[in-house]
Amino acid sequence: MNKHNSVIVEAIHMKQCYLDNQSMFVSCIRVSDLINNDELFGIQYHSKENPSGYQRHLETKNVKAIRKFLYEEVQNPIMPSPIIINFQEGLQFKRFGDSDKSGLLTIDTKGHIIDGQHKFEGFKLAYSEENVKRQKLTDFELPVVILAGFPPIKEVEQFYLINYRQKRLTLDLAQRNYLDLAGNEDTRDLVPNAMKWEVEALKVIDALNEDSDSPWKGRISVPSDSEEEKKQKLYSQSSFIRALKPLFNSHDGKLGGASNEKKIELLKAFWKIVTDVYPECYENPKRYSLMRGVGINSLHRLLNLYDLSTDDDVEISLKDIKNKLTNAKNESFPVKFWLAPSKNKDRTEGDRFASFYSSIHGYISLANHLRYGREEPE
Repeated sequence: MNKHNSVIVEAIHMKQCYLDNQSMFVSCIRVSDLINNDELFGIQYHSKENPSGYQRHLETKNVKAIRKFLYEEVQNPIMPSPIIINFQEGLQFKRFGDSDKSGLLTIDTKGHIIDGQHKFEGFKLAYSEENVKRQKLTDFELPVVILAGFPPIKEVEQFYLINYRQKRLTLDLAQRNYLDLAGNEDTRDLVPNAMKWEVEALKVIDALNEDSDSPWKGRISVPSDSEEEKKQKLYSQSSFIRALKPLFNSHDGKLGGASNEKKIELLKAFWKIVTDVYPECYENPKRYSLMRGVGINSLHRLLNLYDLSTDDDVEISLKDIKNKLTNAKNESFPVKFWLAPSKNKDRTEGDRFASFYSSIHGYISLANHLRYGREEPE
């Protein structure tokens, strides 16, 4: 980076519980300096190109709302809440005389906006308009909390604390934050004990979604997918995690104590059996419910009815599951049973379809029906 490109601000040094090579400051920055220096101020978006990013993608309506507030909603807009920025490489602070608090802070290295991205982009939008109203933004200053010398995981930590514990993140992205936080010794305690199984489940889901020998390869949507990509997928990451809970929970989940490697291999083998028995549903998955809500939730409960303790138990159980599903297909649960609700024109009056079982009670009932037969009492 060109070190001649810098912004110098007056700042107050804060003392908190951080290491000797780290610092925190309170200051204010002119909006024009903030939004016209891409080399100094940026945002770490989570994407395929930047999987370590932690920021959710912009909500256009929120950006427009900032612009509207500045130009239309009030006569004299103020924004007292600070933007939070971290400069991982540290910053030079020159104190005023004998003061141990106040001084000049030189910003000459890249900083990441942890909180305030919509405000940042909202000002950019407002500032891009060539009109009389823009004049009032010329000397507009925004309060900032500046972190200097903190590693990337601290950015994830603070983003998580602000957006998950105080605001509401999308669940899929919060789960990704859990995964990052759990992998670092300093932040793993931020993940609630009740949610730690989700971190392991997410690792399993990533393998199912990425491994070439998995029936689920490329079929589970993740936060880094674009909206168009998500439309092409079958099931979301967070919904798949919920569908794994009966198998993974520590109370009665048959895979609760298993290694991730065993979970991954078993789920691949199980779903290979399912899709071999019902290839029509696998090849045209959006036409059927087999690899969507009712199918996934019921079939995972079916798997949880079996003994999966040892490799021999697993082998015996998978053979029985294949036989039971084959019989089910030939008798009470043909391919037509799995037709999605939207395929009404292909349904026959009086038939019962998978959508009838779309509830927790229904998932349990369907799992029992598949193993024991429809006549088995619920």
